[in-house]
Amino acid sequence: MESVEDVAAELSRAYAEARAHVRDRAGAVEKARRAVDRAEQDQAVALYRMTERQREIGVVRQVLHDRSKWRPDMEFLRRMAYRLLGDGELDKWEASDRSAGK
Repeated sequence: MESVEDVAAELSRAYAEARAHVRDRAGAVEKARRAVDRAEQDQAVALYRMTERQREIGVVRQVLHDRSKWRPDMEFLRRMAYRLLGDGELDKWEASDRSAGK
């Protein structure tokens, strides 16, 4: 038969193990919460960049397709168009520009 001191020591040890387990779990939960926060921040940044890129593409397309807004000193726009739109759309614009005799 165990003494009261032995039972108390066993309960104390079990309680200490349970508290350590709770601390470990709390640390894991906090680490997961921080990971979720970082992922949400990354998502917000990606959405902002995508929206900004779409806005830039819209401006470039508007200028490329509205001849009245095009000026010869806007070569930077051609470089931006290559970067944003790719060669295909800019090539179509340049071909239509040449066929129009400009």
